[in-house]
Amino acid sequence: MKIRLLVLLTLLAVLAFAVTGLTSAQESVQIKAVTLGAAGLYADASAEAEMVAEIPAYAEVSVLATNVSGDWIEVDAAEGAGFVMASDLLVLNIPALAPKMMVATASAGATSLFAVPDLSGEFIGGVPDGTVATLLGVDGEWAYVEMEDGARVWSIASSWGAMPEGAYKALVNAGNMDSLGVFAEASINAALAGTVADGGVVTVLAMADDTFSEVMAADGSTGYVLSGNLSALPAEMIETASTGQAKAGIYAAPEVTADILATLDNGVVMTYMGEVDEYWIEVYHPKFGMVYGLKVNFGNVFFVAENQTDEAIVRAGPSSFTNPAVAQLPKGAMVVVTGVNEDGTWLKVALPFSEVDFSENGVDGWMADFLFQDLVGAMTVDTGMLSVVD
Repeated sequence: MKIRLLVLLTLLAVLAFAVTGLTSAQESVQIKAVTLGAAGLYADASAEAEMVAEIPAYAEVSVLATNVSGDWIEVDAAEGAGFVMASDLLVLNIPALAPKMMVATASAGATSLFAVPDLSGEFIGGVPDGTVATLLGVDGEWAYVEMEDGARVWSIASSWGAMPEGAYKALVNAGNMDSLGVFAEASINAALAGTVADGGVVTVLAMADDTFSEVMAADGSTGYVLSGNLSALPAEMIETASTGQAKAGIYAAPEVTADILATLDNGVVMTYMGEVDEYWIEVYHPKFGMVYGLKVNFGNVFFVAENQTDEAIVRAGPSSFTNPAVAQLPKGAMVVVTGVNEDGTWLKVALPFSEVDFSENGVDGWMADFLFQDLVGAMTVDTGMLSVVD
């Protein structure tokens, strides 16, 4: 018993040092691209420049900028940094801003998942109707999707249909019961189609009326529940960002002796539920539900926000005088807010590649805080949730 206690105290001491001594391991949100075949990585934006490496087919790279004409993209790849011809890349949607899709076909084999966009490629598995995924990009008849467990795979694009507009994830509160009834119709007199566990998460597809919401459970089944027993999940998200060779473990409880449910690679995004204490956070994972992780294995909190001002300028740095424009956004454009500068007057943002007007200046940037104020001057972004970033 004494030995076990000593081990735990030693681990907690290490964690305390890590919490105070580490900064975020990586940028929370980056624009990525995937190679559509083996692609040359060049030292400059020219086919006459030195080719420093060849990037394998269907490998992901980080997008840094383009040349002025946009026919070359500067990337950071496993093979190093350099330029790749734009035609050799599929620039991906940022997952937090990408459309959610749902398998919507009963055709045999149409919901198969592959490692590459080729029917003779490695078969990953099949998914049933109702499966939800994030659409990262489309190349011809193939869709590149991110599954809810973070896996990125290829599938036939026609297998997927758009989620209903306004659909969102909600937490089930069954009161003093263990589960909440799911009805076949929007009526308490309807037949019971199933149940969802208290504390579980469902996808709200639509409001049936003032009393009932149509929902989809994790297994893809649908039905109606009382809207008062649902609360939307928080908008804040967080990403695994372990350093070195370590992976982020997710735990059944906020204790080092608790069961480890999974170990996750960097870049897996989950809903941030809040801090438990100085070492632990609570997150929602689509496969495992409400789980816990050590703060040191995660990056900064980020969330999607709406630009409130027409012709809003995104700049390469937090200053209107010394930094060039990256984009000019219309009112209502959605961005991912990833941090704030030291005095809180500028917000670090990531935006869709399609919204970047001057990508030679970079593909992410900064927006002045007043661009997120509504008509009465109230901030629509909770800057208190954000970390200070350079």
